[in-house]
Amino acid sequence: MAKRVRAESEPAPRRQGGELDVGGLWLALRRRKASIIGPTLLLTAAAVAFVTLSTPRYAGETRVLLESRANYLNRPDAERDASGQNAFDPEGVLSQVQVVTSNDIAREAIRKLNLVGNAEFDPSAGSLNPVGRVMALLGLSRDLTDRSVEDRVMQAYYERLSVFPVGKSRVVGIEFSSKDPELAARGANLIADLYLDAATAAKKDLARTAGSWLSDNIDGLRKRVRDAEAKVEEFRSRNGLFSSGRDTTLSQQELAEAATQLSQAKSQQADAQAKAQLIRDMIRSGRAFEISEVSNNELIRRLIEQRVTLRAQLALESRTLGAAHPRIKELNAQIADVETQIRAAAERTVRGMENDAVVAGARVAQLQTALDEQKKRSASGLENDVQLRALEREAKTLRDQLESYLVKYREAVARDTDGAQPADARIISRAVVPSRPAFPKKLPIVTLTALASLILFSALAIARELMGGDPRRVVDEADEADEREAAVREPVRARAESPAPAVDVAPVLTVEPVEPVAAAPSRDEAVAEDSGVAEPRAAEPAHAARTVAEQGVSPARALLDRIGSASHEGLRIAIIGADRAEAGDVVAEVAQARAASGGAILVALSGAVAPADYRGAGLLDLARGEAGYAEVIHRARQSSLHVMPRGEGDLEDLVDDADSLDAILDALSNSYDNVVIDLPFDLSAEERAAFAAHVDHIAIVQRGDAPSAETAELFSSLRALLARDPLVLLLPSKEPALKSAA
Repeated sequence: MAKRVRAESEPAPRRQGGELDVGGLWLALRRRKASIIGPTLLLTAAAVAFVTLSTPRYAGETRVLLESRANYLNRPDAERDASGQNAFDPEGVLSQVQVVTSNDIAREAIRKLNLVGNAEFDPSAGSLNPVGRVMALLGLSRDLTDRSVEDRVMQAYYERLSVFPVGKSRVVGIEFSSKDPELAARGANLIADLYLDAATAAKKDLARTAGSWLSDNIDGLRKRVRDAEAKVEEFRSRNGLFSSGRDTTLSQQELAEAATQLSQAKSQQADAQAKAQLIRDMIRSGRAFEISEVSNNELIRRLIEQRVTLRAQLALESRTLGAAHPRIKELNAQIADVETQIRAAAERTVRGMENDAVVAGARVAQLQTALDEQKKRSASGLENDVQLRALEREAKTLRDQLESYLVKYREAVARDTDGAQPADARIISRAVVPSRPAFPKKLPIVTLTALASLILFSALAIARELMGGDPRRVVDEADEADEREAAVREPVRARAESPAPAVDVAPVLTVEPVEPVAAAPSRDEAVAEDSGVAEPRAAEPAHAARTVAEQGVSPARALLDRIGSASHEGLRIAIIGADRAEAGDVVAEVAQARAASGGAILVALSGAVAPADYRGAGLLDLARGEAGYAEVIHRARQSSLHVMPRGEGDLEDLVDDADSLDAILDALSNSYDNVVIDLPFDLSAEERAAFAAHVDHIAIVQRGDAPSAETAELFSSLRALLARDPLVLLLPSKEPALKSAA
């Protein structure tokens, strides 16, 4: 069977840097599809059998919300001012998950669910099958008698229990699975109830423990308080540091009172002295009656009244009596006597105030003496006061501690009662009896098995392809023999039996060079630079061709030398032969040489290379869309060269569809390092222009000593279209050989 290089609509694959490209991978998978699809179907069938024959297992799920259940009434006094926000952080949630999976809850759940003796959880409850017994004897499985019944049931219990936090919340999910759906739901609900009971019991135990500890310490603390208070009273009585009832000692209170009395006495003394001095000054100025202490004196008031009466009589008598009259003199004498009495009474008042000031001064001196003595006594008792305050502080500290313990003890006793401290969690969703099994999930298991198998065996096929060589290698000889009529026959023959005849190397035509159409450097110039070959634009002299001919260079070798070591991807070489038979050997040799140095494909359009060996679809069929790349590309036997025949149709149709020609040649250039095109000699001007625009090198093969007129005309037309001169290969004439034979 002929080697298929690419898919129906893509060019043949190639290797880049030793790796398979996408097309090569696809071909590798297609070639090994039997080794991929077969195992995939087997594993998928096994998965279907597994999910069909497996005993279904149901799962019940209960969800518990972790939150503080304390309120104002049952919260301790120290916590009543708190905001009441829940204190469960992510680590706290994970800790509660571990509590749910604790062994204590597991044992209680096993007991209440009666899992001991249940064949699903206790393997020893059922009969051991012969296979399991033999495997246990051989040590291939664990012997059930090696462990206790509790250990076996607990292991099965934990295998069917799943506890997990739900997302980033304070919700804990409890999932319990079993073959019995009712047992699965009852188990999940029971485990949640046991968790809440355990949390409540833990709180009660904490309160009971705290109450017991407080009770033991309160009795001893009471005794310490009594001893401390007794020491305070004993020290106070021994040192006379009696309390006045206002947080001060008696001596301190006496000192304060003495200071207050002294201050009052000094104030009275100063007041009396000021009043006496003021009255005396006013008496001297005749204003004694303006003083309230003088005017308010009863004696002085009567005297003033007598003076007023006498002055009135004097005025009355003065109207009829003269100044020397005895009655007038008598009245004046009485008035003077009254005034003398008034001044004497005022002086007595002043002297009374001065005496009060003297008394106040004596009082101040006495109080000052008493205060000084009290200060001395207080100073001597300061050290005792310091010791007393220290004893009082110690007694007060013990008393406050005792009161705090009593409050906490009463709170602990209150929290120890049933229902006083609920668990910091509550069930928000109880499990119901499931109607659908949780295992096996038939569709996901089958789908994942099929996908995983397909990916696995595809990867193995690609790995074998990478380790097995080029994806374009020839298929088995047996398949190739079965389709020998459609297989690729060897299009070329080796020419190593005898050296190639000497040829003349053109260009030898004296045609003036034509400038390139585009101003920028062309693709041909880049190829020339890569290959290191600098082609002259002017024609070489004839003697240069003769020199090359004398060196015995074959036409194919001359073309290969011109190409040089250029090996960029997609190098395109066109060869035009004046004679189909003469050009066939050159085309074959060039194609084989480029295939040996890299990947190469020969596009045989002239039929010079064994046209009978490549019947069927070709380039023209591919351009019309009547065939795919895999149908038009063949591999030469015993060679790495690929061949694409001409196909059915006219080249003019291909030239008219420029887009198809451009796309096909670009696809071949992307897949092969070298594209060799065998063109017929009788090309029209449009065909020459179309192919000249897509090639890097063009060679014209002709037999004879000099180019013919047709060759010269073809050379000139191609030279005008190309950025570099085409190469003319002149095969030596057969006449000398015939003459020498004769």
